[in-house]
Amino acid sequence: MQQTLTGRGDVQSLGAHPKRSYSGYTLAYQAQTGRLLYACLGKTCSMKESQ
Repeated sequence: MQQTLTGRGDVQSLGAHPKRSYSGYTLAYQAQTGRLLYACLGKTCSMKESQ
């Protein structure tokens, strides 16, 4: 089962050395393993409900 997490707060980039922050995010992950499947950072990300 896939879960989607969204928020409007500020987050830093996903790189090893975060240099930029973004306002808002959408993350999709595998619920059983916690494995990140998809990440979108910034205002252009669609805000989806958890599935």
